[in-house]
Amino acid sequence: MFSSFGNIYFLIMKTGSKRNQAERAMAEGSDREVKKLDICLQDFYQQIQISPFVRTCLPDEVGRGEITRTSTKNGYQASSWKLVYDRDTDVQGTVSEGFRLLFCMGEGVEWKSEGKRMQLDKGEACFCLDQGQAEMMRYDAGSRYSFDSFTISLSILEGMISNYVQNPKETIRTLNTRHFSVTPEIRRKLQEISFLQMETTMFGMLRIEAGLQELMWTCMDAAANINCKRNRIHQDDADVVRRIKAGIDAEPAKAAKIDVLAKDYGISTAKLSRCFKETYGMPLHAYLIEARLCEGARLLSEEKLMIGEVAERVGYAKQSQFAAAFRKRFGVSPKDY
Repeated sequence: MFSSFGNIYFLIMKTGSKRNQAERAMAEGSDREVKKLDICLQDFYQQIQISPFVRTCLPDEVGRGEITRTSTKNGYQASSWKLVYDRDTDVQGTVSEGFRLLFCMGEGVEWKSEGKRMQLDKGEACFCLDQGQAEMMRYDAGSRYSFDSFTISLSILEGMISNYVQNPKETIRTLNTRHFSVTPEIRRKLQEISFLQMETTMFGMLRIEAGLQELMWTCMDAAANINCKRNRIHQDDADVVRRIKAGIDAEPAKAAKIDVLAKDYGISTAKLSRCFKETYGMPLHAYLIEARLCEGARLLSEEKLMIGEVAERVGYAKQSQFAAAFRKRFGVSPKDY
C-alpha cells in the first residue's frame, strides 16, 4: 500500500517483567520467532521496492496473498495487494511524494498518517496527498484484505491540470482525504489496469500510464462532485440511496428489484430511480447489472471458479443468460475471459 517502507515489525505477544523460568524460556522462544518474522517481512518489502515490475506472494511464514507492483519511468506507480496474515501485524513506513488513489476491495482498512486516523470501508476509495509522511497500518489475523494503490507524481499531475484550473496545488489539496464510492465504471477501469500491470514494453508502459490518467480523472470527478450532487437531494433520500448502493456493492446477487427496494425503504420507485441516477450518474437497474457482471469477472479471474458457479453467485438463474450478458459487457465469453 505504501510507496516505500521504513521500519517493518511484527507483533505477536507482549511479555511482562515478572516471569518464572518456564515463562522466560517460552518468551525467549517467542522473541526469536518475532525476530525471524521481522527479518522475513523486512526482506519481503525491501524486495518489492527493488524492481519496477513485481508479482510475488506473501511469505508462507507470515500468511498468504499476492502483491503486484509496477512503476513507470514517468513517475506512475500501480500496485495491487491481496493479503491474509496469520497473526496481527503492524507495518509502518514512510511514503514517497505523490498523489495517491487508494481502493478498498476487501476487509475495511485503518491506518495512521502523521498521527491522524484514516479509514476505508469495502467499496470505498480516497485520495491521499503524500509528502513523505510516516504511516502505520494494522492487519488483523485472518482478515481478507484486498486493495489497490495508484500514484502519480505531483509535478506531472499539476502540469496536466494547470491549463484547466487557476491553482493546481489548491485543487489537489482540496481533494486530499476525500472519500467516494467505487462505482462499476471505476471497478471496470481497475480491472483493465490490472491486466496491464506486468507489461514491460514501451507501449505497455504507455498504456498503463494512459489507463492511470483516465482512472485519475474519473475519480477526481467523482470525488469533486459527489457532495454537489447530494446537496440537490433531501438528506433522507440521499441516505436511502447510499444504503441501497452499499447493499448492492456488498452482495450484488441478493439485491432485490427496484420496486421491492423502494417499498422496503419507504420511497416511491420514481423518486428512488431519479435520486440514484442524480447521485451516481447511472440508472439503478444498470448499476445492479454492472455490479453483478464486474463481480462475475472478479470471481472468474481471481478465484478461478466454474462459469455455472459464478453465474449462480452473481444472481443469474441460467448460465446461458450470464454468458450472454457477460459477452455483451466485456466483449468476450466467460470462458475466454
